Amino acid sequence: MAIGIDQDEQTHCAVATGSLGSELAQRTVTARREGFGQLLDWGRKLDAERVWVIEDVRHVSGSLERFLLDRGETVVRLAPWLIADARRGVRERGKSDPIDALAIARAGLRERIDTLPTARLAGIELEIRLLALHRLTKEPSRTTRPVAGDWRRGQASASGSDGSEAVAAGG
Repeated sequence: MAIGIDQDEQTHCAVATGSLGSELAQRTVTARREGFGQLLDWGRKLDAERVWVIEDVRHVSGSLERFLLDRGETVVRLAPWLIADARRGVRERGKSDPIDALAIARAGLRERIDTLPTARLAGIELEIRLLALHRLTKEPSRTTRPVAGDWRRGQASASGSDGSEAVAAGG
């Protein structure tokens, strides 16, 4: 299954298509982390094997793409010129997000998804990325917290002085 996504700065509209390009379902969510999670849950309920087809507009699509990759999803980026012809044939007046998302999914199928550059983290790459994300989001590690004492004070107090001589002398 291919899921085409039309991305705007405020919303993302997704349309799921079958292998022949017929529309199966559509969903629009906010272009924020919570919306990304809703899209992912929706896509996972539709089919176990899915590919997210995204128009290559990185200033808008980057956060969604990273979100999907971090969760083990397969993402294909399509150049805008590959989608332009498909959009022209189905334009209507008014808001066209679902039409554009369907055109993106169909363009991905037309260009044969398996031949397009695919972004995917699998195996050890996914494990490393998940470990790095965990490390970034957990409590500050011991190396980033202030140390309880200064090593010079520890040395100075062991010698019986208040440490001012060691600091003034440079060590």
